[in-house]
Amino acid sequence: MKLHHRLKCHAQTLQYDFKTRGGTVHAAGCTDMRGAIELFEAIDPEVVEIRTFMDGRPDTLYWHDHETWRAEAPDENSQIVVVSMRGAA
Repeated sequence: MKLHHRLKCHAQTLQYDFKTRGGTVHAAGCTDMRGAIELFEAIDPEVVEIRTFMDGRPDTLYWHDHETWRAEAPDENSQIVVVSMRGAA
């Protein structure tokens, strides 16, 4: 499996739903937030949600709140950690 240059992981599958404006990444390992956002914004600039799965398990939810991108993921103690990032570039 080849390392994806934008996602910085070994991507297995990518899916995008134009109706819901949501993307999904299944990967072996962690997915780069900025890379995932840039990849799906290249597919559809109006993407609003990206879900990642690491080694078959739900990993991170990225969502756009019309102002900034945010990420939600459980930490090692199963607590939800939220971070934000303005723009993908």
